[in-house]
Amino acid sequence: MQGLLLSMVIAALLGAASVLLFSLAWMSILGMVAAAILFMRGQISGRRCLMRITTNLTRCVGSALTLIVGFQFYLGVLGRGGSPFEQMAYLAGCLPMLLRFFKQVFQRIDRLFDLDKD
Repeated sequence: MQGLLLSMVIAALLGAASVLLFSLAWMSILGMVAAAILFMRGQISGRRCLMRITTNLTRCVGSALTLIVGFQFYLGVLGRGGSPFEQMAYLAGCLPMLLRFFKQVFQRIDRLFDLDKD
């Protein structure tokens, strides 16, 4: 019973981390697009655009790689994630983070176009 409970807790944590890392990666991609748009409009300099793109690219790659390695470890090395209880716990971990992301997504996109950001 303790093993099942521990597996469910780990699955819930992985679910929350998955949404966080996935949203960081996608917001970073949108951040690169926003930097390019601001540059094309003449609202930021080329140096500032490059700095924003580099920062967002680093964040995107880091988040994506962490997500991939985490899943490889969880599924491949630990052999977890196959039981219905783990899958439900994963979903339960995802939902609060996903709702939080959806609640804030438009504000976060607006902040990508903030000229005083850096």
